[in-house]
Amino acid sequence: MKNNCEKYRKPFELCVDALLIAAEKIDPYWSMNYKKLNVLLFCVAGPLVLGGSIALNVVLALKLVRLVR
Repeated sequence: MKNNCEKYRKPFELCVDALLIAAEKIDPYWSMNYKKLNVLLFCVAGPLVLGGSIALNVVLALKLVRLVR
């Protein structure tokens, strides 16, 4: 099991490093740290993008159904 987890460690660490760098760059403009940025991305922006994508897919599917009829 340990070997299986090791292959995911490097990509995870790269993502964490990217969030740390982004938070450091944003900090002079907004009071931002890693935890705040993480919550903003994965608890606010992520669900909004997912919800918008689902809504757009529903609208396009309904237009396709009307077009086929």
